[in-house]
Amino acid sequence: MTDTPTAGPLEPYLHDDERLRHLLTNSRVGVERGDDGARAVRPGDSSGAYLGLTDQRIVVLVVDPVDRNADFVTSHRYTNVADVTVESETLTTRVEFETVYGETYSFTTRESDVEAVATFLSVSCEGSGGPSTDHDELEEHCEALSAYLANGEWEAFDNRVPAAMEAVESRRGDSAGPQLADAGAVATDLHCLVRDRYVLAGREKVVSARRRLEAGELEQSYRDARTAYERFERAREQATQEALATANAIVGLTKADDIADTSLGRLFATGRHRFARATDGSSEARIDDLEAALDIYETVGTLVTGSDVASEQARERAREEAGNAIEALVEARLASAREARQAADWEQTVDNEAVARKMAESARADLDRALELATAYPPGDADAIRERCSQLVSEFGLEER
Repeated sequence: MTDTPTAGPLEPYLHDDERLRHLLTNSRVGVERGDDGARAVRPGDSSGAYLGLTDQRIVVLVVDPVDRNADFVTSHRYTNVADVTVESETLTTRVEFETVYGETYSFTTRESDVEAVATFLSVSCEGSGGPSTDHDELEEHCEALSAYLANGEWEAFDNRVPAAMEAVESRRGDSAGPQLADAGAVATDLHCLVRDRYVLAGREKVVSARRRLEAGELEQSYRDARTAYERFERAREQATQEALATANAIVGLTKADDIADTSLGRLFATGRHRFARATDGSSEARIDDLEAALDIYETVGTLVTGSDVASEQARERAREEAGNAIEALVEARLASAREARQAADWEQTVDNEAVARKMAESARADLDRALELATAYPPGDADAIRERCSQLVSEFGLEER
């Protein structure tokens, strides 16, 4: 603890007009919630926990907590602190406080010079005179939203936000009723929670995208990363609009973008591998590789087409490589059809009609696929393929389709 503490990891969670007065830290204990500490939140091995006292509120932060996908953060205005104690022990000091909503928090730190902290808390909490009637509804909203945020209850959070914002606006604009002196500050708290809601939701998708990337589920990894990007972008927009810190949102945007680029790059690489491999092997193996390559390129095209964040370069590359695969696949299907047709003709000359018909059906399947591709995409002469198919049907007495 210093006379002029730097916010450090707390910085993204502070308002622009908020000043940090005291900062306590620990690296293992984290913060304990409840009278028996049963709901403790512990920091990860290389992380830490922080208790910040600002000119407006108490802020508790646990970075990279165990068994959680995102930072744990909660804050409470001094008007909402019902009781607070600071106890010095042999090697540590413990700060405990209880909110007017019955939530209890205990934070243990090794810093020993806490007299200034005790004095500051005493003055801040006692000087507030307790929660005012005007604050009750708004603070209840903040408390509930904070709990939803900590537990990842996104639907409950989203359902409560409109009522919370409406409460702020009604008090700000009601000239006949009691005025909320710091309605703007409470509104800032709410906007911070909304921003953090999208940051945490984005982080969940980043974790999912990274896990799917490692498992080779490239398409879903890309989709999760793009969903994460959209959520971080909403967080950034919310923060920018309300003049709040944007650091966490920007970091999230970068991470989501990196995973999306990696997933897309691996999809392209997989498609190229199957395309390159199609030069060797039998006709059947060549067709299998080309069909797989085309399927991958079509997937990439679907992912990047219509995306506001995907680059035009990625879209153009997907079109170009899909075109190459289609052209090669049409040629491969036509070559396979020729082979099957030749085999059918031979079988027919030796009066093996059943086998001849089977080979003719195989040739027809190849021609149908070549016609499908040539009709839908530029490569290939659709009319010529259609004529070949008609001749085959006529000569071998195949059923019309």
